[in-house]
Amino acid sequence: MERERRGYQNRLLLVCGAGVLGVAALAVAVVASLQTSEPKPGAVSALSSASSSPGALRFTPSQRPVMATPSYSEEAYLKDPTRYLSNVVPGRAFQVLSAAPGLAGIQPASPLSPVVKALESVQLAVKVPNGAPVTFTSVGLGAFPNGQGSVTVAAAADGVASTQFTATRGTTGRAMVFVASPRASGQVRFVVEIHKGKGT
Repeated sequence: MERERRGYQNRLLLVCGAGVLGVAALAVAVVASLQTSEPKPGAVSALSSASSSPGALRFTPSQRPVMATPSYSEEAYLKDPTRYLSNVVPGRAFQVLSAAPGLAGIQPASPLSPVVKALESVQLAVKVPNGAPVTFTSVGLGAFPNGQGSVTVAAAADGVASTQFTATRGTTGRAMVFVASPRASGQVRFVVEIHKGKGT
């Protein structure tokens, strides 16, 4: 009886040990996958994941807005562009249009991987149709001239829309800035490398 009890305990220890090793191996695999899935800058195209109707806003899973974002109205924008531009709506940068005939694609007009020191600023710019509204949204880090993590600006006559991104106090590492326009297809992603400066 005593021998059977000890045998059962030994088998239980072996099973538990194997389970611990399995969990550890799984954790290592997850960490490895996270380390190899670095965010990459550049212009990306949105693939349809929901609606296939012409003109519908389409998103890849990682591009879907995390908050309710009003649909873009060209009529409302032309009627009162100042109001549209002054509203802070981060989700606009994730309203990514699919490529279509006659629809220009958004393109970067400044380096995609700029380097800046903490408390300093860097100019970010994209190329879209002239006069088009463009939204820049930073994911959790830094601020734009309006003091917020998102800003909407209008492209100039040459089609360049630009804004300053500031590495606010305590901001270090990499800041992802997503950019999109309701008058252009695709999305631009900037990866701002932020280094510690003196006094930060």
